[in-house]
Amino acid sequence: MNLKVLSRRSFLKSAALSLGVAALAGCTPQVVEKVVKETVVVTQEKVVQQTVQVEKVVTSAPAGPQMITIRYHLRAGDEGLLWPAKVSAFNTANPNIKAVIEPVPGGDVEYVPKIMAMHAAGTIGDAMWTSIGSVNHYQYANMGIIAPLDDLIASANFDSKPYFKGAWESSKYNGKQFGLPLLAHPGAAMLLYNKTMFEKDGAPLPRDDWKLDDMLEAAKHFTRASQQGGRTDSWGFLPFTGRLIVMLVRCFTGYDGDIISPDGKKAMINAPKTKEALSWLYDAYNKHKVCPTPEAQQSGDLFQTSRLAMQQTGCWGGPGLQNAMKAKGDFPIQWWLAALPLGPSGKIGSHAEVDCVCVASKSQHKPEAFALIASAVDKEGGTLLAMNFGCGGARADSYDDPRVQGTLFSSNDKEMFAIYNKINASAGPYFYPANLRGQEAFQIYQQNLDPLWLGKAEPTDAFFDDVNKQLQAVLDKPIAGQG
Repeated sequence: MNLKVLSRRSFLKSAALSLGVAALAGCTPQVVEKVVKETVVVTQEKVVQQTVQVEKVVTSAPAGPQMITIRYHLRAGDEGLLWPAKVSAFNTANPNIKAVIEPVPGGDVEYVPKIMAMHAAGTIGDAMWTSIGSVNHYQYANMGIIAPLDDLIASANFDSKPYFKGAWESSKYNGKQFGLPLLAHPGAAMLLYNKTMFEKDGAPLPRDDWKLDDMLEAAKHFTRASQQGGRTDSWGFLPFTGRLIVMLVRCFTGYDGDIISPDGKKAMINAPKTKEALSWLYDAYNKHKVCPTPEAQQSGDLFQTSRLAMQQTGCWGGPGLQNAMKAKGDFPIQWWLAALPLGPSGKIGSHAEVDCVCVASKSQHKPEAFALIASAVDKEGGTLLAMNFGCGGARADSYDDPRVQGTLFSSNDKEMFAIYNKINASAGPYFYPANLRGQEAFQIYQQNLDPLWLGKAEPTDAFFDDVNKQLQAVLDKPIAGQG
């Protein structure tokens, strides 16, 4: 009988050989498939079909790590030199992670509700910028938008010691660390002065031990009327009268409160020391007339044209002025700065104001997101911030880099940054409304105090009691976002 047979034994022998080869492959991933074969026996009388089943081992290539995308939200325009450089370096060092920045245009007005909306819709990314100045940092923490970082800080052995203490503490909410301090400044705690005007008159330059009354006397000296018509032609001092008016108030109150109490629950407009501070500023405007009116401020750049001797500012003031002169290619004056003069409290009017970087509570990649924000707040990150516009990171060593030790922003950047560091290191605590209605509170006291500076109201007890009552009504409201 002539047979052509592909037998079951032959199939099993072949399968055994295949298994042996797979075993030699060691750790190579293997997939076992069930393969159906047919054994066909052909004779002259009939065809016999027999079905058999054997195991076939298929060796596959090892799967690579899954690519993780980390999305970082920030206000448009805040990238500067920092984020492009940091994202590029982070992605190079972590080939399985892709960090991307997602700027939100429109400033705080657009940014704050956008983050809240994305959180509610479940479309929020992994990390974000926040600010305690606009109180959105504390709002996000209270609403569960950002995650506490204490465990991530501990597991990563992240060292908080290089950071200004005030900046580190201001990043907390209810005792937990909800952000890493990215940029820190002491508020509008500096006095920018027109050095050209002082030296032309042989007037003593502002000193670290200056008192507010010393500054007031200098301001009187530089406030002068025009010989034609007796119109005021130059002024001595331009203060802040908006949200950052708390700096001047703290020169009188110290850190026992300012516009609001330290716990953020009580309005302090009619507290004795606060009234004293606001009355001092009222006199500067209306009695001594050393402060330019809003109309005068609209008449041109008073400082660059030597029609203003001194102005209250923050770390941004001097570098911003220098950049403006660079843009025009014209340097009509020399300037310098000092700390805001001491008031009766014996303290510089300051507070530790911080921009933070945070991890989103809904992120599925919190360790990776934390690694990204931690890379942004190192010494190099602070230096890159300082190179942007003169306000550096939240650690003193950011200003030690040779790139910001020359004349990038001033005649002596090293000396300027030493002044920054001294004020940053001593900055007082930041007070914010306990119900997190910061923007409402700012608006109430700014709008209601403006008539004082315009000469349309007088600093009477009745006036302060009325403004205090309105501010207290805001502070008594439920927590923002909860009613």
